[in-house]
Amino acid sequence: MNRDYYDILGIQKTASQEEIKKAYRRLARQYHPDVNREPGSEEKFKEISEAYAVLSDPNKKRQYDQFGYEGFRGRYEPEDIFRGFDFDIFNGFGLDLDKIFDLFFGGRRRSRRAREEVIQINLTLKDLASERKKKIKYSTPETCPRCRGSGAEEGGLETCPRCNGSGRMEVTKNTPFGFFRTVSTCPSCNGRGKIIKIKCKNCGGSGYVEIEKKIEVKIPYGASEGSVIDLDGKYGVIHIEPHPHFRKEGDDLHTVLRVSIPQAVLGNKVAIEDVEGAGVKVDIPPGTQSGSIIRVKGKGLPSGFGRNGDLYVRVLIDIPKKLSGDEKKLFQKLRALES
Repeated sequence: MNRDYYDILGIQKTASQEEIKKAYRRLARQYHPDVNREPGSEEKFKEISEAYAVLSDPNKKRQYDQFGYEGFRGRYEPEDIFRGFDFDIFNGFGLDLDKIFDLFFGGRRRSRRAREEVIQINLTLKDLASERKKKIKYSTPETCPRCRGSGAEEGGLETCPRCNGSGRMEVTKNTPFGFFRTVSTCPSCNGRGKIIKIKCKNCGGSGYVEIEKKIEVKIPYGASEGSVIDLDGKYGVIHIEPHPHFRKEGDDLHTVLRVSIPQAVLGNKVAIEDVEGAGVKVDIPPGTQSGSIIRVKGKGLPSGFGRNGDLYVRVLIDIPKKLSGDEKKLFQKLRALES
């Protein structure tokens, strides 16, 4: 599956809710299996419907934009994604809504798994080098205290007119083998038997609100971009912020050092700052060529058991664009000696 909901619907991240809805209606008409008999149309219809279910819900959209596809799907079962789906969007399509519901849920209401928390942990290279613990803030969904999870204001629920409050839809079909009755969850109320007439002013009808919490995270050795760590029933995904001067590869660090022609020719010891701001001496051997890599052992990131990675310094020689009179004479003299 395409992992970008915006690409699936062919819209920009700045698209309005009306533009999101318009894009989905156009694609839903094109790919619904009742209309499109080509192989793969059913999966495509599910794909665009999932994208719409997320991007049309402001709360889900905000979480998707924050955590990305993998992080978002860690929080939601398909039933959660389609909870509150606006089935009225299919009005006028002439499509079988029961079939649409079957496509989304496999014809039955799936048991709801506890929603897992996904916490993005932003770290700097300095954090990895020195701080083995870090306090972070994160948002977590909790039951809305105003509506107690119903999504409606007091008295704002009404009996679902489609299933008459049963939460189920029964269909009897006459086949050559006799009458068969099928029972499925009502797509209008998602089996609750009630629909929201007046949305809760606190949660907007979702039934939950985002609560900010704090947690202290122990940073593991060898942490890298995308590493997942357990946080007492939740899980954290590590994001390492880019550094202006250093690049991380495993526990090693890579950087670039610019030196002058005399430093490269004659050799020199140059002090640079590491990711913690401390001084590190780099020994430039005489005759160093531009592009050479110098390894400084043990000046990378901690790898545990008292060991560190290494620092790799790529040396680039600065060629002056302008010379003073004295400098020009010296280079002319050097050229004469070479010839």
